[in-house]
Amino acid sequence: MSTIHRHLIAAGITVKRTLPIPSPWNSSELVIQRQEFAREFPHRAMDRKIIYLDESHFNLSRYMGRGREIEGKTPLTPIINFRTQTVTLILAIDIEGVVYFEFVRSYSGSSKKGTNSKDFKNFLLNLSLKTNRVRGSIIVMDNASIHAESGIMETFTHLKQFQHIDCAFLPAHSPFMNPVEYAFELIKEEVTKHKFEPNLDTLEKKITEAVNKFASAHAQGCFAIAAKYRKMA
Repeated sequence: MSTIHRHLIAAGITVKRTLPIPSPWNSSELVIQRQEFAREFPHRAMDRKIIYLDESHFNLSRYMGRGREIEGKTPLTPIINFRTQTVTLILAIDIEGVVYFEFVRSYSGSSKKGTNSKDFKNFLLNLSLKTNRVRGSIIVMDNASIHAESGIMETFTHLKQFQHIDCAFLPAHSPFMNPVEYAFELIKEEVTKHKFEPNLDTLEKKITEAVNKFASAHAQGCFAIAAKYRKMA
């Protein structure tokens, strides 16, 4: 095995984290859609600022899968049973870093379950009002139902009229083409490094700290990974 290992290393093949891709995601129809997007979008986006956005959930049961302990002992981490109390981070990034973000809370027993189109509409309006970086940009997102409802399309019509903002949708089942997905990974990794009081206020505080650490270099790395997958389409 060591000889095989040395040859693999010499060939530049190393062990990496796998990217699970459900088989329906690679249907011939979706592959064609990704190829068309990868070929056509750069022309549409020429000389335009590109902003990617999406949502991701955080809950109080998140914990580190690894930990330090003396040899012969297993590191233990208390698991907090608060799976039904979640915070959704809606995040917009560009090549320079974080453009804007907001939180949406969900509680057990509440009629509020996750992020809905009203939350997303409010996010878009706040995004356009609270930062000048979005003016004249193209906002790219996946084709989730809350992103494409009629009320959201009306909001984009308004944004195009007054701030020259356009929207574009990624092909279905193509999260690996969205840089913000890799930003979420970095942010969640940072959050799970720290122990904190099991309440949503503190969770939001830790997420905010992690978002504030997301610098231009991180954004460029996320964009580079997504660009690699677009080239592979």
